[in-house]
Amino acid sequence: MPIRLFVDDIRPAPPGWTLARTNTEAIRILDTQEVSAVSLDHDISHEVCVDDNHRPFPCGETFEPTLRFIILKRFCGLSARDMHITLHSANILAVGAMRALLNQASVDYE
Repeated sequence: MPIRLFVDDIRPAPPGWTLARTNTEAIRILDTQEVSAVSLDHDISHEVCVDDNHRPFPCGETFEPTLRFIILKRFCGLSARDMHITLHSANILAVGAMRALLNQASVDYE
């Protein structure tokens, strides 16, 4: 039975979705399970704690490797062509870059 994969380092997964917090987790799931839908964030933050305040701290890492893996699998015919892709990042500029990658690969998304 296919799963729906929610790729995000901070947000909780919606009910009925499988959560991946890292590129490693997301790619492992995409490589070993049937995925009918994937919702991708862009930026990756690391949690830091200062004076008992937990906050996300942005780093240079992104979820672009996961997106490239999806594109590669589709290009090679290794994953379902009907996988529904959604971009849910709040980073508007990064979403534009992710859309450009998907458009270049002729992959439909929301």
